[in-house]
Amino acid sequence: MKNIILIFLLMFIFNKVKAADTLVTKLINTVYLERVDTNAKYYYLYKYGDNPSFDIRDLDYELKNELIKEIPFQDFADAIKKDTTKIDWSDYKPTKAMCLDKVHLPINCSSYKIFKQMPYDTPDSVIHKLQRNCIIAVLVKPDMSKKEILAAEKKANEQYENLPIEEKNTYRFSKPIFSSKGNYVLIRLNSNDSGCLYIFKLSAGKWIRILKIDCWVS
Repeated sequence: MKNIILIFLLMFIFNKVKAADTLVTKLINTVYLERVDTNAKYYYLYKYGDNPSFDIRDLDYELKNELIKEIPFQDFADAIKKDTTKIDWSDYKPTKAMCLDKVHLPINCSSYKIFKQMPYDTPDSVIHKLQRNCIIAVLVKPDMSKKEILAAEKKANEQYENLPIEEKNTYRFSKPIFSSKGNYVLIRLNSNDSGCLYIFKLSAGKWIRILKIDCWVS
């Protein structure tokens, strides 16, 4: 009898965990579209998500209206204090996402680029590796004049600017913070040069954005 009870208990726990994982998977495969270009074939996502920074006292006065009084802000605040663990997005196999750690994640190149003169026969693999670290390889020959080098630099920059959209951005998504009933979620979605704190509501099996706050642009 004890074995039967134990089996049922284990099945209950397994199904509960599976349901939670399904909820998170459905969430990430919906909310990434808020930031990632719909034409992108893939996107680079930092694989770990921390708790988002959130303080009820920071909410703007205009948010305290009838439209959003139903949002359980206190649930979010309590959950953040209670659980400080990270989420590993790679566990949920997000659609289109290439989940990478800091070592392999391309550096944010939105605010600066470095030009580096390299031998004309530099392999493409080396050039691509430099690009992921915000370094643009300018291919030069020993006998090139200053004017020719400047022209090569301009060409290299144009080639960089024409890179696929997938190679121009990286993303960091916080750990999703669910309300006590699981029908609301708070999550920060950041790209290289901008981001916001989002609140979604689960309605008819779909996550619907209902609020976007605390936005920033570099």
